[in-house]
Amino acid sequence: MIGAAVFVTLFIVLIGIPIAWMIWIVTGFWVIYRVARGWLTLQDRKPMVF
Repeated sequence: MIGAAVFVTLFIVLIGIPIAWMIWIVTGFWVIYRVARGWLTLQDRKPMVF
């Protein structure tokens, strides 16, 4: 039982946290891209395409 708890804890720390950081980073770049694209479209006075 203790071994399973240690394994789950190590799994979360060693694998889960880096994956979570990667998701945050990718999402941040996606948001920056969407805002920049929207701003450029607004500057060109073009309609937004969804």
